[in-house]
This record gives sequence, C-alpha cells and structure tokens, in this order.
Amino acid sequence: MGLSVSTLLFASTARYGFSLSKDHDRNISAFHLSQSMKGKIQSETVGMNCNGIIRYSMNLTDELLTFTRYNDVHNGKANCIGYAQVGASICNYAMQGNGYKYKAKPVVGYVHLFGINLCKVGNIIAPKKYKNFIKDHDFVEIKIEDNTIYFDPSLYDYFIDCTTCKKSF
Repeated sequence: MGLSVSTLLFASTARYGFSLSKDHDRNISAFHLSQSMKGKIQSETVGMNCNGIIRYSMNLTDELLTFTRYNDVHNGKANCIGYAQVGASICNYAMQGNGYKYKAKPVVGYVHLFGINLCKVGNIIAPKKYKNFIKDHDFVEIKIEDNTIYFDPSLYDYFIDCTTCKKSF
C-alpha cells in the first residue's frame, strides 16, 4: 500500500476538516451479501488496490442505502450503524477477492470538524428525544499494514469525504 495512500487519505481529511476517532468496537453481525451482490463486487473490483476498495465500498453502500433513523438494511434504509455494517461487509468481500488479508469492521466513535467533536456539540443542542441518537457515531475501521484507516459510508452519502488514516503504534 505504501505512503502515497496514507498521504492521500490524510490530505482528504485535512481538505474537508472532518476526522473520525474510535471509542470502541461495534459488536454486530456482518451484513449478508447476496450472490448477485457478491458477483457485482467481484467483477467491479478486480485488481483494485486497498484505497480503491475503500472508495468502492463507500460508493456501493451509498447506492444501496438511504439514511433513516432506524435500521432496515434489507429494505435499503439505515442509520450510521447499518451503513458501517454494510460498508464493512462490502469492503471485506472485495479485499478477500483481491487477495488482501485485511479485515474491516464497524466501530463506534465520534466525528470531528476542525477538531471539534460534533457528537458532543450535537448532544448539547439537540432536543431531548434525539440525544441518544447523536451521542456517538458508527463508521468502519480497517488496519492496513501499520496504518489504521477509518472511513464513513454514511457521511459519504452526504458528499462528505470523512476518511481518517493514522499510524498504529
């Protein structure tokens, strides 16, 4: 993968001012991909590098889902939890198909804009009925070599490129 992908992802984060920080793993089962979906992913990702697969998984997740407050991923509706679940499954299938051993998984954390935690700010100003909904945010984590990459298919659906790459220690 190399430095160029890390640099590309960092530049993308810096350009838009958004970043992601993990709090904990989301214990959720993998989204089951249909045979036709597996065929589509396999044919469209042949020879793709890791960065391309991450972008592809965000794009396809966004084609498949529409954001809503409650998860119903099998009917094309999801909140950030469902977007992360589907995005990780697509990413994993494409990685596997291209011979990569990396594994994506849904995680829970926070969205930052220019260093400000938007979940905490939102929780302060949101009406009481939404406080539990916006207290944190789900996205996808994948460790590639010595980098941990977070990417967010749900924000990507709103044309916000929120991908964070950091060195693992």
